[in-house]
Amino acid sequence: MKSMNPGELCEHYSHQLRSPLGVALGVLGDLLEGYKVGEEDLNDARQALLKMQTILDEMRERGRGE
Repeated sequence: MKSMNPGELCEHYSHQLRSPLGVALGVLGDLLEGYKVGEEDLNDARQALLKMQTILDEMRERGRGE
């Protein structure tokens, strides 16, 4: 990734985190509302959370490098 100023970096990671966050929150919201959530939806939520973990790890590593 090219060098970015702090504002660009925050915008980039914010954008990267929003989609998986929306997936995970959607499934959790359905569960809390009492809807039956299928295994595929639960797997999607898990994958979304794992994606967020990867992005956060990338942010940590990038922070150590600067």
